[in-house]
Amino acid sequence: MRAITLHLNDFVEDQERRRRRAFAFGIIAILLALGAALRKPKPEIQIQVREKIKTNTVTETVVRTDTVVQYRPRVEEIVLPANRPILDFAGLIGARHLCVTPHRIAFGPESTVEHVTISNPGAKAVTITRTALLSDRPRSGLSFDLAGCDGKTLQPGDYCKVGVSLNDRAGETASLWIFNDVGDPEAVLVTSTSRAN
Repeated sequence: MRAITLHLNDFVEDQERRRRRAFAFGIIAILLALGAALRKPKPEIQIQVREKIKTNTVTETVVRTDTVVQYRPRVEEIVLPANRPILDFAGLIGARHLCVTPHRIAFGPESTVEHVTISNPGAKAVTITRTALLSDRPRSGLSFDLAGCDGKTLQPGDYCKVGVSLNDRAGETASLWIFNDVGDPEAVLVTSTSRAN
């Protein structure tokens, strides 16, 4: 039993020595690290190299030559078939028709009388056959003075005027239709605002 105790004591002492050695090595490593950290670094040596560069000014002249090729357009003769339809634009220029201006009249708060001009810009006479008023109200607040135009034949370059009067400002949209013997009626849209309350 004594041998076991001796052997056990030797084992414990051996373990104790190993711990002391490890502790000592740890302390030495810490001291070395602190010494390295506290040591002043060596100053860095900076070397500056200066080089003198000689500059020269060079003047260069460049001559450029461009060649431009011009093409002439190719002209081809087009032959139309003999039985093609003929368009007569000269007949359209002298067509019979009336011109009405303006095409829209809007009575504002202050206006009460406007005029519509009916003219014949064509080359032949046109007759005004009748006029008609279409209103969105059962009884229109507008009146038209057609005395100078109703039934009149306008020669080329001739004109007449229609007076449009606002009698009742109640808010209205109406159209004045002007019919002629050409069968191409013209219309003028007439609007009025309602009176302010």
